[in-house]
Amino acid sequence: MSKFMSKREFRRLLTTPAFCICAVLAADVLASEQLTARGIMDEVAGRHDVDYEKGIEKMTLIDRSGNENIRTLRRYSGKQDDGLFKYLLVFDSPKGIKGVAALTWENQSGNDDQWLFMPAAGNKLKRIASGGRRDYFMGTDFSFEDLVSEQRDNFTYEILDEADWEGSPSYVIEASPINKDIVTAYQKRHLTIRKDIFFVVQVDYFEQRSGKLLKRLVSDNLEQIEGSMWRANRSVMDNYKKKSKTRLETMERLFGSDSVPSKVFTKRYLTSKRHMKDS
Repeated sequence: MSKFMSKREFRRLLTTPAFCICAVLAADVLASEQLTARGIMDEVAGRHDVDYEKGIEKMTLIDRSGNENIRTLRRYSGKQDDGLFKYLLVFDSPKGIKGVAALTWENQSGNDDQWLFMPAAGNKLKRIASGGRRDYFMGTDFSFEDLVSEQRDNFTYEILDEADWEGSPSYVIEASPINKDIVTAYQKRHLTIRKDIFFVVQVDYFEQRSGKLLKRLVSDNLEQIEGSMWRANRSVMDNYKKKSKTRLETMERLFGSDSVPSKVFTKRYLTSKRHMKDS
């Protein structure tokens, strides 16, 4: 304590809002510096994962010549009683792909169960074989395995570096698959995570065989939803091999079980084409 400050003044300082905020921030920084790579990934999930979420999105496909193809879609995610998630993606436009849908049921270990529904092919679901997880989805730069979150126990994580991402101190973490039963197109991924909000702002994907950089996903236009939870209102997947891009922009986002009824994750919901009538 400074000789120029009385004990009473010092005690008053300890209770000021500015001092408390600085103390909390300092403690948070110290805690983050002590986190392991897996601890950082757990923190990311703990802050931003929610039980139910629905998004209305605009998707723009940009080919190597700069031509654009615009689509609209709905994305649903819902946590089940066993703690695992189910996901549904439905295209609403243009007319040629309206009703095309991808359904995913997450598994604790091993590959997820995935199906593709195409109205033009009748009222049947096409099961995606485990090897099909590596395929690009509906002409986009996203593969089937990119459509859902990952089971962290299937990967090992290592802090590679600390970087500055557009003015924000960030971690760079390498994720590599350790479960040999998991089919993946990637030898590894490098995730850039902002330290202040523990949000993944960039992902670099490296090819399974060559180890070369295949594509990069950048998420920006960030918005604080509530408390520690953030979302990116724009994400761009840049495919260096195909020389194409896929841009996703969120137009509306809803949370809560009312927005994500359990029926949307059933096979019957798709084969009955109910998903083409609901919105």
